[in-house]
Formats: sequence, structure tokens, C-alpha cells
Amino acid sequence: GRLDDILGDGFWLLTKEAAHAPPPNVKQVVLNRDITDETGRLDKWLEDAGATATLIRPDRHVFGTGSVRDLVNAYAAQLLSK
Repeated sequence: GRLDDILGDGFWLLTKEAAHAPPPNVKQVVLNRDITDETGRLDKWLEDAGATATLIRPDRHVFGTGSVRDLVNAYAAQLLSK
């Protein structure tokens, strides 16, 4: 199915490996553990970006890609700036 349909509402942290503690109100999905990337497109997209994770906003736009730590820090900074 489509990733949008699989994830549902809210922020999602899509990772290649499990993160220790995703931020509050952010759900985590581990590629090839929680969802199967049958085509390999997601894995290749992350690899091409030099990233191990992506944070997806509720409107399904990409907040950012990178390491889990960098994304969690950027997410926290965004929340604090509001």
C-alpha cells in the first residue's frame, strides 16, 4: 500500500533502526521491521540522502532527513520556537 495510508495521522519517524526514544507525539516505524520496503525505494532514498531516518509531518511533507539524533533535536527546536 501507499506509505501515507500505512502511517496514518501525526508525526512519524521512519528509521532504518529502532531509536531509543522518539519525541513525544512522534510515532516511530522501522523500515523492514514494521513495514516492508518491497521495492527498495525508501531504503535507496535514505541511502542517497546519506540518512538513517526521516521525520514526516502530519501533512505528509518531509520535515527532514538525517540521523535520528539530528531530527529529534531539530523537532525539539521547532517546538520551542513556537
